[in-house]
Amino acid sequence: MESAPRRATRRGGQDGHGEYLTSYAQWLYLSSEELKARGLPKFEIPECARYPLEAHAHANANATLQWGRSAARRARQYHRPARTLAARSSETTETTAMARICALDTSPDPVTRDLTRALQSGHLHLLIGSGASHPAIPLAGDVEATIDAHLRAGNTAEADALLYQLLSSVQSPTNRLVAGTPTADESATLECYSTLLRTIERILLERRSTVIGKQALLFTTNYDLFLDVAALRCESAVVNNGFDRALTIDGAAVYSSRRFLTTTYDTGNFYDYRVERPSINLVKLHGCLTWQRTGEHIFRRPAHCDIPAPDADEAVKRAFVERQSIVLPQASKFNTTILDRTYYELLRFFANTLDKENSLLIAFGFSFRDEHILHVIRRALTNPTLRILAVAYDHTSRDDLSTRFAAHNNVVIVSTDDGTPVDFRRFNELLTKSGPSGSPAS
Repeated sequence: MESAPRRATRRGGQDGHGEYLTSYAQWLYLSSEELKARGLPKFEIPECARYPLEAHAHANANATLQWGRSAARRARQYHRPARTLAARSSETTETTAMARICALDTSPDPVTRDLTRALQSGHLHLLIGSGASHPAIPLAGDVEATIDAHLRAGNTAEADALLYQLLSSVQSPTNRLVAGTPTADESATLECYSTLLRTIERILLERRSTVIGKQALLFTTNYDLFLDVAALRCESAVVNNGFDRALTIDGAAVYSSRRFLTTTYDTGNFYDYRVERPSINLVKLHGCLTWQRTGEHIFRRPAHCDIPAPDADEAVKRAFVERQSIVLPQASKFNTTILDRTYYELLRFFANTLDKENSLLIAFGFSFRDEHILHVIRRALTNPTLRILAVAYDHTSRDDLSTRFAAHNNVVIVSTDDGTPVDFRRFNELLTKSGPSGSPAS
């Protein structure tokens, strides 16, 4: 007489797997009474097979059969409680409708638990927006829409005035940072950025996986230098900003996206050991105040720049704006990123990064109002192994993110139950608790 697995396999269709794996996946969640009631084959499956990995509870329903084969192996490591198939079906129905919303500081804490696993087993990427630099730099708000409205109406002077105000608000704290005379808000913001980099550095140092390297990609749309200055405080990690470190006669440093993801090792002189150093790749999708274009290349220039006075001639202020090699906040920035080779490569690099298997993107201070970046992210969400954790500042931001990602169940929106703002300090606390040791970065 044929065994139950073979009978089920023969009923599984042309490839011989469909019904068998379906029953196998059901076996993982159904009790013996439910199995008997449904008339399913009683396979000789190890007891540990009843405890599948919790992280797959929110996977797409189509992926149920694929993880069934290796659930027993994963169960031996994690030992999660079994649930009924009905409960799982209900949960899958909810998650396929829209992004999940998780609250911080709840008990049990699913955010910290799932993030801890993802940081150890996935490719780590972060997306930092202008909200991270607040209050040192005022929030831009809907300045892009306002500038576009002026340009469509032919009010070029008004559009230039807004661009001048925006860039001045970024250049002023930059000048104070490089001069060593930051304000209290600027010092606090710099310390938050420094804590972020040290936390990433510690997470990479303590990563136990030998399959995934000690690399992290930090994408940002900010023009400021808070990250650059904070990188000077990293002791163990190599912070790569895309500029060539090779010696040149004139001392010029050339920018190229091909220099990202370079692996650095420490080696021993006597025993010839080799240890990978943590690497943080700083990718500025919209450019930086220190970028200067010469021909087809981008070079690094001094960070300090004199800002024209508010009552200066309009031509002087326009020249101040036009000297910046950045993607300006206006509708034409999509054409800029496509037609300009450097920005196109950075955008493509961002898209290819999200297409990697088992990737995690953590977004903070980013509103997802940049349509060209939002389009890339939505397209990348077709990758079933990509997970996005978007930190909402308050309930208004939470509702907006929930609307933008209503059709994607691999997005988790983190907020608070009482609407308390999730500022930079609290975001750093979340990452610190989710690290392997769970202790603050010193």
